[in-house]
Amino acid sequence: MHVDTGADFSCITLSSFDNLWPRKPTPRLEPFAKKLKAYTGQAVPVVGKVNVNVTLAGRSAVLPLLVVHSSGPNLLGRNWMKALQYFVPQLHAVAVSESAEFKPIMHEFPSLFTPELGKFTGPPVNIPVQDNAQPIFKKARMVPLALRERVDKELQRLVDQDILEPVRYSNWATPVVVVNKANGDLRLCGDYKVTVNRVAKTDSYPLPRFEDLLAALPKASHFSKLDLSQAYQQLVVDDSTQEMLTINTHRGLFKVKRLAFGISSAPGLFQRVMETILHGLPGVVVFLDDILVVGSTKKEHDERLRMVLARLQAAGLRLKADKCMICVAQVVFLGHLISAKGIQPLADKVAAIQGVHTPERAEDVKVFLGMLQYYGRFLPGLATVVEPLHRLLDKGHSWKWTPECDRAFQYAKALLSSESVLVHFDRICQRFCLSTRALLGWVLCWPIVCPMVLKGRLHTLLAH
Repeated sequence: MHVDTGADFSCITLSSFDNLWPRKPTPRLEPFAKKLKAYTGQAVPVVGKVNVNVTLAGRSAVLPLLVVHSSGPNLLGRNWMKALQYFVPQLHAVAVSESAEFKPIMHEFPSLFTPELGKFTGPPVNIPVQDNAQPIFKKARMVPLALRERVDKELQRLVDQDILEPVRYSNWATPVVVVNKANGDLRLCGDYKVTVNRVAKTDSYPLPRFEDLLAALPKASHFSKLDLSQAYQQLVVDDSTQEMLTINTHRGLFKVKRLAFGISSAPGLFQRVMETILHGLPGVVVFLDDILVVGSTKKEHDERLRMVLARLQAAGLRLKADKCMICVAQVVFLGHLISAKGIQPLADKVAAIQGVHTPERAEDVKVFLGMLQYYGRFLPGLATVVEPLHRLLDKGHSWKWTPECDRAFQYAKALLSSESVLVHFDRICQRFCLSTRALLGWVLCWPIVCPMVLKGRLHTLLAH
């Protein structure tokens, strides 16, 4: 069972119940009046309740166990923990600046973790536009009265950080969009899709694929993840780009002096800068503002980490200390758990996929297939398994959820487990596998090749 401190009751799936008691008579299931909901808000249908003998950590008791219709894991909930006095150790988040691993690094690279915004020491960034492109000027949008004071404070903060500068005139003007961040703060983003993105040239610099990043992590056992503070805004833009990025607000025009969010070419520009800064360093992968440093030993890891930090400090950049992880055994990177064992999907993402209810229309199928595709590398034969679901999306196909579709849906969810692991890429292992495959090919072909090779000699032997 999975220990779940968020579950009020311990429960098992109906299939687990059938496996525990394969022969009749099975324990009688009593009705259970309360309604259960998953953390996603979806109702969990309860088949019934049964009292069972439980032994855990040297303690025994007769406790209620719910049997539910679900494809998710069996859960050990709080009612059993309390009855058996089984307490999960509390996980205390330790600020990276307080950890023993981090203190010497802070003394060695003090400017990397200062609160003020970093400023890239390289050349200013330029966003080229198409030939004969005409400036686009859009009026400011209304700001709700409830948000106006907070927007004013955010504008002033950006001016104080030298990201914005008030101007009276501009040929370009972009309205802003107010976005609520997870921590409750506001983010002001220019709606550049109606202005700059229409005429800006597309940056062809590619973002790395996840598979390419993983190929750089062979035999890794020590990990550090670095997070840049206000990533894009650490890059200064040139004068012509500053005017082009001007935003129009209820307080007038503001010239944007740093690379802004919402520019279609910004990810490629930023990735190019980061890869240029860290070029040639072994055991280092970078995806936009996330930097992963790995090593097969602690000594190797620490040497690589210091090389990375030295280059970032020389480039004038800043890191966000509370989001950095230094020399840990496992780390979450781009939605995956990476450790010495390999690469695994995140347990909460797996639970979300396994908790999806049966689709009722084509749009639900699209959402489900999109969720599966993110972890498709962990699902062998996924295209074959979900083929009946793809048929539901065919043009002109009428909606009909068949038993075949339901089997494919349930099997696809069952395929994915948080225990699934992809081992790290190993070039020596790859060469061995290729050599073995070639050898096996010759062995399998030998019964056909051998008679043809020896045919002449056999004729000679028979003649004698």
